[in-house]
Amino acid sequence: MFFNFVMEKLPHGVYFAAALFNGRECFFNVHLARFLEARFKEVYLPQRDGFEFSKLTGALAGFLTQQEAENAVKHVIYAYDIGRKLHKSEVVVANLDEPLDPGVDIELALGAMMYKHIVGFRTDVRACYGTLADRTRGAHFFPVNQCSIFIPHNMTCKTPEEAECQMESLAERIASHCHLQPVEHYAQLHPKLLQVVEAADLLFEGMDDVHSPESLEKIARRYQKHKDKMLALSPRIG
Repeated sequence: MFFNFVMEKLPHGVYFAAALFNGRECFFNVHLARFLEARFKEVYLPQRDGFEFSKLTGALAGFLTQQEAENAVKHVIYAYDIGRKLHKSEVVVANLDEPLDPGVDIELALGAMMYKHIVGFRTDVRACYGTLADRTRGAHFFPVNQCSIFIPHNMTCKTPEEAECQMESLAERIASHCHLQPVEHYAQLHPKLLQVVEAADLLFEGMDDVHSPESLEKIARRYQKHKDKMLALSPRIG
């Protein structure tokens, strides 16, 4: 291994916030997650550990109309990612490469509101909102300002071996900023966030594996039972 002085895993759960909409993004995410998992107790990567749209839609369609099921999928994924996995993680690791992903921006902001330790990193050499000489390396300062620590990381690799080395170096830099002290008490969550956490508890409480057919059916039944509270996760349409 390029870095071999991390002797024990840090006892923190990590929420890995990153765009996941093409092969380049997904490939990078799974490889960095592999290195992070050597350093942290748990790493939640939505593209790998979240719900499959088709299976979740199929389960919900057994209890709801097709249109209701399509809307319910969005509520369930939102409740699981934000109200369960983000809420229970201690650290948010966020990819701030261009183009900035709106989902990542939201996860950063909500993570900050949940008092999480937020590590943003940027490998991009494009300075879309300033210059590379800026403290934020040309990234938009709104998402960067949500971070506890911001890591500019050069990854101009030319071979797979260089890519592996540079990615492991990034994982080590992230881990080096996450030696956290336990927090005894958090201030009360904002009502909007509390609403998402409560929805997640209603849907997923007592489930170790939310992906099994039995769990998907249970989630669908719970959604139907608490449909009014789930629909309240969406705004009123004016």
